[in-house]
Amino acid sequence: MMGDDSLFNLLEQGLAEAKKIGVSNILLSAMAKEQRGVEVFERELKSVQVSDEVKLSVWLSMGEAWGASTCEGLNLTSLKQAIEQAKLACEFSDPDPNYSLAPSIQLEEHHFIDESIFKTSMQDLEKEALKMEALALAFDPKIKNVSELSWGHTKKTRYLLNSQGLKHAETSGLRHIGLSVLAEGKDGRVVNAYEGESIRHLKDFDSQAWVGQVAAEAVRRIEPKTIKSGDYEIILEAAPAAQLLRSFVPAFGGDFLYKGLSKLEKKLEQKIASEIVTLSQSPIQGLVPVVLDGEGMPAQDLDLIKEGMFKNFYHNLYTAKKAGVKTTGNAAFASGQAPALSPLNLAWQGKTMPEEELLKKVNQALYIKELHGAMASPISGDFSYGALGYWVEDGQIQYPIADFTVAGNFFEMLLNIKGMGQKLRYQSTHVTGSYGGRDLWVKGLKVSA
Repeated sequence: MMGDDSLFNLLEQGLAEAKKIGVSNILLSAMAKEQRGVEVFERELKSVQVSDEVKLSVWLSMGEAWGASTCEGLNLTSLKQAIEQAKLACEFSDPDPNYSLAPSIQLEEHHFIDESIFKTSMQDLEKEALKMEALALAFDPKIKNVSELSWGHTKKTRYLLNSQGLKHAETSGLRHIGLSVLAEGKDGRVVNAYEGESIRHLKDFDSQAWVGQVAAEAVRRIEPKTIKSGDYEIILEAAPAAQLLRSFVPAFGGDFLYKGLSKLEKKLEQKIASEIVTLSQSPIQGLVPVVLDGEGMPAQDLDLIKEGMFKNFYHNLYTAKKAGVKTTGNAAFASGQAPALSPLNLAWQGKTMPEEELLKKVNQALYIKELHGAMASPISGDFSYGALGYWVEDGQIQYPIADFTVAGNFFEMLLNIKGMGQKLRYQSTHVTGSYGGRDLWVKGLKVSA
């Protein structure tokens, strides 16, 4: 895979070629990805993943018309062809004066990578994975099998170069684990618990304890009961809370605003959530620290909700100009298209309490551990998910509940959040960030058995 210097050299040659053919403005982006991993099954190596890839993207203008393309080869000939294709696309595009490029920005060096993540050999990854599989299998006699245990890392470097003088690269890297444990009850019913985790710092990950938690979850799900349909108080565990955030964050985006799709239009500085709720992004927190967004603008801390009050939409250069405001540095990484919008490391924040204390405050509720089969509309706010969880009574988890459906409206739910857990857990990584969840105690969602 090409290193920093050689890849930047290729992109700089591309800039020079674009200038020769009269390109007004150009953004060249590259994503280099390295993946290494193993999967084990029944005490043997099942599969190995070793991949390195680089993708180049072109976004340029001829006058006020813009076009995009991707580059298939890592050579100047292929890049020149991609530039020509993007230039041709401009001929079929309507002029749009709202597009622009980021200026040149001088940055201090930032280093967010735990290099130890990438120093593990494939042989050691296999040994570690087999050891964790054995721990899961030995956890309890009720555990019948481990249907998946994957263990490996992903390292991504994104490059930005434009005709305004911007030249920037930043790298993120994570260790990943996926574990699926099967357990069987006295009635012969087999239940499954799956957990996936992305790890930014290996020193913070206790593999034995983590495997034990997933195995214990599988055993705890044995012999579930059913409940009647109705309205229930809900506790969303951190992972599904992050999942819900991911589904509805477009409502806070500048593209929904200028298209007239957001229910939050004209609600700035109004109360839209419980006063204990703050919803904010912190670019260098979370699983994928970000210094510059996908256009090359500085990423910034941003409150979407502050103590229940709606404070900001998030914007890239284009949506900010359409709205007559400044960008918040929320451009997605361009990949053969105009830079879109993306939240960075966005998380539920605000007034929290230890999870044990939150649970003790609950009289009766459903504690949801998983959401699946989503129907979620960020336009209306309506959602319906299949769910798995537990019955909580008098502050204690009582027993597992078989599959059920939970439904409601996200915007109404914001106003009905009664408590938030202390532990913040980031999930759902993407090129410029991740989503942070906490346990959410919510009043009144509809449940169908």
